[in-house]
Amino acid sequence: MHHYARRLRRRTLLLLLVIASTISLVPASADADVAALTPRPMATVDPDGSLADFSPVWAVVEANGRWYVGGDFQTVAGESQPYLAAIEVSTGRLDQLFRPQVNGEVRSLAVSPDGTSIYVGGRFNNISGSWRSRLAKLDAVTGVVDPAFDPGASASVEALVTDGTSLWAGGLFSTIGGTASDHLAKLDATTGAPDPLWTTTAGNKVLDLELQGTTLYAAGNFNTLGTSPVSKIGRMD
Repeated sequence: MHHYARRLRRRTLLLLLVIASTISLVPASADADVAALTPRPMATVDPDGSLADFSPVWAVVEANGRWYVGGDFQTVAGESQPYLAAIEVSTGRLDQLFRPQVNGEVRSLAVSPDGTSIYVGGRFNNISGSWRSRLAKLDAVTGVVDPAFDPGASASVEALVTDGTSLWAGGLFSTIGGTASDHLAKLDATTGAPDPLWTTTAGNKVLDLELQGTTLYAAGNFNTLGTSPVSKIGRMD
């Protein structure tokens, strides 16, 4: 366990160094439905070992020998690749095959258990010419938008987690997939259709989700989860 933790810390440090050296910053975009968010900067490490803030990177997942990175950046390794990119783990280079064009900030990412799909949430409404309102599913190798998955959310999607069958989304939205669902939703991972049996919502924005077995953990600015008084963090079975 300790050896694994050390390896994980070393890999995380390498990732932060790669991101710090390859991604260029731009001012945060102004979006009315996320204006009240408190920034959550990611700490990065400069080559001399000192810490620095790197706020425009909001989400990172690893799969297929790549780091998928989402945020508010515009270029990676000197190339235009706004908001979403894949970086080769072995070289730190921009993946030239995964080049989706997103028109707004990416706030959350999740990868399917088999590594074939990347779920993307944020403040965008178009990816590579396809209309996708704040939530999309992409091919993990090519970045092509999945035409069958298009639930749409009414406001920013801040958190995503999947078990391959279902996708849980959290954020500032009040509707998703055409169904009322305040800040928290469970969707079909293939079609994006809301689960009709899922009735749990949050009293305010959900900023993070974690799935452990069949238990879902949520964190955010809420004081209720479903019908229960829950402050900031809670779990659901």
